[in-house]
Amino acid sequence: MQRKKRYGLGYLLVLLAAVAGFFLLRERTRTVELPQVAVPQEARQLVTELDLLGLFTRLMPAITPAPSPTPLVAAGVSGTAVVQGIEPTAAPGSPPAPPAATAEPAPPTAVPDTGYPFVLAGPVRSGNDDCPEASIRGSVRDGAGALLAGVRLWRYDQFGNEQVVDSRADEAERGQYSFAIGDTANSHYVQVIDAGGAIISPVIQIDHRQGEAAGALCHWVDWQQR
Repeated sequence: MQRKKRYGLGYLLVLLAAVAGFFLLRERTRTVELPQVAVPQEARQLVTELDLLGLFTRLMPAITPAPSPTPLVAAGVSGTAVVQGIEPTAAPGSPPAPPAATAEPAPPTAVPDTGYPFVLAGPVRSGNDDCPEASIRGSVRDGAGALLAGVRLWRYDQFGNEQVVDSRADEAERGQYSFAIGDTANSHYVQVIDAGGAIISPVIQIDHRQGEAAGALCHWVDWQQR
């Protein structure tokens, strides 16, 4: 019984010492004060104007590098990476693939029939036989081959000069016509027109004193009615 009283007294003394130590430590911490640092008014104004904290927050995403994506390797392919499910076109170091073959242009189509009432009766002829002067001449016939009188023909050149004649009606030269063109190198154009001036034939170009017929003085252009 005496021993239990001693133990109880010892516990009480330890408890009192702990309580006394707690209060002593609290009083000492109250007396310790952190040093006061006075910030000048100019420095506080500068920090406010520059908004350094906001600037640092905005710069953080740009400074922090983004993590590199990990390429996905296709199953069953050794050493060849497939990124985002797209297969590479060639292995590193391989020669480039040849360009794709382009389709050949379509062959030109034939010129459609314009349906003019008069067309060429044959190819244009150039020469010097039976040619008294530099001229474009020829004949006009109907569908059966008979010579036609009074058919109007129009000639013009690259300089704007023009002339209109009718095929002749006299018996000796019925259906014949001619344009005097001079001996200067020039490009002439001939067409058949009706009484109102409407074009009723395709245009025929004659290069005078140039090209393959540079030595020819005359050119023959014959027409036939359909």
